[in-house]
Amino acid sequence: MVDSGQGGVSPLDTTLFIQMVMLATAALIVALCGVRASDIPGSPLFRLGLSAIVTLFGVAWMANTLLTEHSDLIERTLVGGLHYAPLMLGVGLFGVAAITTSQSSATLSIIPVGLAMGIPPAVLIALWPAVIGVFFLPANGSQFASVEIDKTGTTRIGRFVINHSFIPPVLVLTAVSVSVGLMIAAVMFH
Repeated sequence: MVDSGQGGVSPLDTTLFIQMVMLATAALIVALCGVRASDIPGSPLFRLGLSAIVTLFGVAWMANTLLTEHSDLIERTLVGGLHYAPLMLGVGLFGVAAITTSQSSATLSIIPVGLAMGIPPAVLIALWPAVIGVFFLPANGSQFASVEIDKTGTTRIGRFVINHSFIPPVLVLTAVSVSVGLMIAAVMFH
């Protein structure tokens, strides 16, 4: 709980709490493990993390701006297509996750549309693994870290936007997870 400034107390935002815990943990590691603070900026992992942060914030800001500006068009298009093919909601989840690089943004913007359309919750849960689309475009911090850490050179990002080592596993995982989820939903809830 934090002081709201109006004489009352309000809950602490989860994001701020996570950031506070991470910063405190980093400070404890530096203090208790004898890490020299001056060595941190020169480490390869720090440079990688910093470039990932800059990249991710840029992509997230751009994607959120795009979605906010065109949310009516996106919702009309998605809702119009859902009348004919409700399973297209999975494509919407995948696409929004890929564009925003955020599973939560995809979930918060697409799942309510599915609920409003009357799609059964079991089907929505079965479609939810499509948010793995966050790895479709090479704009994710864990992708950059994987490329940097892999000393064999087999994990790489190609010269083209959609030409990287993560495409086959992302597509296979999406297809298998959604298919199995839909089968489970069909057997257990119908």
